[in-house]
Amino acid sequence: MKNILTTLLLLLSVITGYGQSLSFSKAQKFNPKKELFSIGGWVQDHLMVFYTEKSKSYLDLYDANMERKAIVSLNFMPDAPNQVQLLPQANQSLLIYSAQLNSKEFFYVSRLDKDGKIVGRPKSIDTATQNFFGNTKFSYQFIHSETNDKVGVFSYRIKDSKLSFQLTLVDDSLNVIHSSAHTVPTKSFFDIAQVVLKEDGRVVILTTDLSTNKNDEVAEAMVYVVTPEDKRKADIKAHPFDFGDVFVANIFLKEDINNTNQLHFAGLTKGKMGSLDGIFSGKIDLNTLNNEPITGKTVQLDKNMGGAGLNQRGIIRNFVIQDIIVKNDGGLVLIAEAFAKIIKTNYTGPGYYNWGYGSMGTTRYVEYYYGNILLLNLDAGQHLISFSTIPKWQKSEDDYGIYSSYSLLNTGANMAFVYNDLLNRGYKVNSTVANLDGQQETAEINTQMKGDNKWVPKMGKQTGAKEMLIPVLGGNKLQFVKINF
Repeated sequence: MKNILTTLLLLLSVITGYGQSLSFSKAQKFNPKKELFSIGGWVQDHLMVFYTEKSKSYLDLYDANMERKAIVSLNFMPDAPNQVQLLPQANQSLLIYSAQLNSKEFFYVSRLDKDGKIVGRPKSIDTATQNFFGNTKFSYQFIHSETNDKVGVFSYRIKDSKLSFQLTLVDDSLNVIHSSAHTVPTKSFFDIAQVVLKEDGRVVILTTDLSTNKNDEVAEAMVYVVTPEDKRKADIKAHPFDFGDVFVANIFLKEDINNTNQLHFAGLTKGKMGSLDGIFSGKIDLNTLNNEPITGKTVQLDKNMGGAGLNQRGIIRNFVIQDIIVKNDGGLVLIAEAFAKIIKTNYTGPGYYNWGYGSMGTTRYVEYYYGNILLLNLDAGQHLISFSTIPKWQKSEDDYGIYSSYSLLNTGANMAFVYNDLLNRGYKVNSTVANLDGQQETAEINTQMKGDNKWVPKMGKQTGAKEMLIPVLGGNKLQFVKINF
């Protein structure tokens, strides 16, 4: 504990007085409505970032000072890729992407060396056929293990009380290690909440009834565990959640890298008035029998938790778990954020206005609210040790909340959060460093920004033990800032 506190004090001494080390890349042209980017990470001495410009694909290689050392044109990629993820490893990077060709969408994986040059040929791993209206029967998402040594495509649809899905996985040499299609019973009002590709190749699929619940509460959920037996066959187990008489805001799964047969889960329970009143958490044993119910422990929270900002300004009543940190002793740190999306409608009747006579009309817009960050520290027995709140209030309209939320850096002993302050006059970015004892320090970051440029913390990425990379958008320009704590 002494070492943890010492590390914390060192970090706080850096933050106080705006002592973070900031390195900015040069701004480049970027149209956020048409172009894509993906932050990769370090591959040997190069920090890699993917982006498109005028539908062409490029890879920028940066040094530790965010000086661009090379621009690599990825000529093997198709024009205007639809989805892209750049996944770094120690000596190479995997690039997984999709491309449109006539009425089909193709999904590929490529290998890039430390200089961004392609190794071998791209691997085609799935194809989606679209109908006349441009829709596909299946929904698609990329999946990858935590170390990026396995990647794949998970496609699915839920229809007639059945979940049909296709799973294709490749290793980091682009060898297909598994490809299979399955259909399992489910409920028509379920939807996919999370898909986890474990390091050992097993895939965990979480389905919940959240998709059709107007109160944003989960009352039913199911976990499917897919265990590949060979390249074409897989064993599937289903595990329903037993919530008892509680409702949760959401369920979040986290792999335990120290125990391959165990997953952690957690959700925040809601009371009769829809407000936060407890924690529902536990472990999933992947070796249990098929249809074995998943049971958790419910911990009621004291009244002090009601002051965590749940009813901020009378709007936000819902905290959603965004991440789980598994501690070495088997305990958990739950990271939740207050969130609300409200659709508003304005009605205007016919009448004479300053600009002339106007007819009756209706306009709709969406307000996005992101509130406080809540940190809950649990021991190995799922008991609450402590909690703390990072005050935050962000509101925007019709922008999907792109500049809201936060970016998280986990040092192992402490957590650093970076987030925008959108309500103050002008524009500023704050950082808060917190430890498990609830101690925290908040300071404003000297952003050095001019004009309408704004940081996008929710699209940031941790690229080192005490380093994160955050994109900056504004004026049809894109650049990146590297923060060292």
